[in-house]
Parts: sequence; C-alpha cells; structure tokens
Amino acid sequence: MRERSALLQFLIHISVNEAAVWCNLAKTLFFSVIVYPAFLLFVEQIEDIQKFNFFVVLPIVLLIGAVPITPNGLGLQEGAYFFFLQQLGATPDQAVAISLALRAKAYLLAVIGAGIWFGLKKESH
Repeated sequence: MRERSALLQFLIHISVNEAAVWCNLAKTLFFSVIVYPAFLLFVEQIEDIQKFNFFVVLPIVLLIGAVPITPNGLGLQEGAYFFFLQQLGATPDQAVAISLALRAKAYLLAVIGAGIWFGLKKESH
C-alpha cells in the first residue's frame, strides 16, 4: 500500500511540475506575441504618460473583448481601447489607431496560424 501511495505522490509531483512548465511557456508566449508588441506600439504613439499603466489596461481590454456579445469581441475591444487609452492620455485619434493596429495584428496572426495549420493538415493526408 505504501508503494502505491509513493507512486501516486510521485506522479502528482511530475504532473504539477509539468503543468508549471507549460504555464510558464504559455505565459512567455502570451507576453512575447500579444503584450510586448502592443506595448511597443503604445510607447511609439504616446510619449507623455506613465507607460506601465498600459500593462493594467491591456488585460482589462482583453477581458472585455472576451464578453460574448459580438464575434471575437469585434467593436468591444476597440471601444475599450478607445475609452481606457484616453484615460491614460492618448488623443482619440491615437486610441483608434492603436486599437485598429492591434486588431489587424490579431487577424494577421490568425491568418498565419491558419496557413500553418492547413499546411500541416495537408502534409498528414
């Protein structure tokens, strides 16, 4: 019975460590693909404010965009960017430009991912 308990604890330990590794990889991918490019775009457009407030705004906007009112949060995210970026000191034109550029980036990444997926799917058949 003790051997079984020790084996179970070992498997749980491995699973927890593996899950931690995957979570860290996902977090790194999230920051490198979504947060960091958005921050760089923000820094280029708006110079006179505290730039790290953007790291507070971005998750809020992404959460608002996840509300299932419109497909893929279309319009909701742009409106949220418009509202929150103006609170951080952006002009309306800058807020709209940043929101549309980030939406275009999301679609571009989706098209690249779809191309890779279809390419891999074609090779497997």
